[in-house]
Amino acid sequence: MLRQGLDVDFSSFRAGAQSITEDLEKRDITVNALAVPVHDLLIGRCQEQDKLPVIDPAGGLADLKQQRVRAVTEKSFPDDPLRMLRVFRFAAVLDFTVESDTLEQVRQQRKSIDLVAKERVAYELDLIMASPRAHRAFARCVSAVCFGKSCRSCRQGRAWGSLPVIIWMCLSIA
Repeated sequence: MLRQGLDVDFSSFRAGAQSITEDLEKRDITVNALAVPVHDLLIGRCQEQDKLPVIDPAGGLADLKQQRVRAVTEKSFPDDPLRMLRVFRFAAVLDFTVESDTLEQVRQQRKSIDLVAKERVAYELDLIMASPRAHRAFARCVSAVCFGKSCRSCRQGRAWGSLPVIIWMCLSIA
């Protein structure tokens, strides 16, 4: 929703969350787990966006300042393996680094990427490709997720259609 030049995103609480804080704690990465109470802004009582308090249960503001992508919890990737690709997309789009513990979690969960629908993977890969840092993102992603070595579908030559070709192209045009 766009109001007074401000883009406001509304969504329902995630599975089982009873409060905004619980919802934010179920998000994938910390910079995506920030919220502000917008009631006063929307009804015109508060004219200055920068005076709104930020709800930040996962430390996303510190990660923004440090230009770091970090998983909210260790459950982030088992809950939805596509989130592993989102880590690299956010790093590419924002020009951030991936925090070492998050990278290790990706490595540990990498085989679960086979469980994700091809269309969802393709969408994230398209977003990475649209980034000016696509090559670097794919290089990091390949080294962490090891598409060609550990994923069953890659070993069998069915890896999400053209994914091996896309990765090869990205890695060979450095």
